[in-house]
Amino acid sequence: MNLFVVEPALPSEAEHIVRVRNDAIRTSARPYYSDEMLEEWANPDSDSLRTRFLEAIQHEMKIVITLKTGNRIIGFGIVDTTRSYLGAVYVDPAWGRKGVGGKILEELESSAVDKGLDHLVLNASLNSHIFYEKNGYETIEKGFHVLQSGRKMECIKMKKCLKG
Repeated sequence: MNLFVVEPALPSEAEHIVRVRNDAIRTSARPYYSDEMLEEWANPDSDSLRTRFLEAIQHEMKIVITLKTGNRIIGFGIVDTTRSYLGAVYVDPAWGRKGVGGKILEELESSAVDKGLDHLVLNASLNSHIFYEKNGYETIEKGFHVLQSGRKMECIKMKKCLKG
C-alpha cells in the first residue's frame, strides 16, 4: 500500500504542479473536449501559468495543497477563500481512480471549514462533474469557464454546503 502525504504546496513545486495539471487535462478530459480545446486549456503560456501557481501558493487567502507519494507530486488542489471557490483538483493520470482526488478534496474542504467557509462553489469540467457529485456537490447550472485566452469552455457550475 502506498503512503500518501498531503501538505501545503511549496513555491519550488509550482513547475511540477503545472505538469500534473497539463497531463491530467490531456488524458482525463480527452473524451469530453476537442483536441483544439484541450491544447488551449493545457497549453497557456507556461511561464504565466507557473507564475499564477506560485502566486497562489504564496497568497494567504488561498489554500494550495499537494498530495505526494515519496517525493513525487501525484495531485494537487486549490481553494480561493475570498470567493469560497474550489479552483482545482488535478491528479496525475497514472494515479487516477485510486482515491487521490478524494483525499485532496477532503483535505481542501477541511481546510476551508478551518478558514470559516460554509460552502464551496466550482466550475467543474465535463469530465469531472461526476467525481464532484459523488463527493456531495450539487449541480447549479450548465455554464462556461473562461480560459486564460478568453475562450469559453463548457462546464457545470456546482456547490457544496460544508457545515450543518
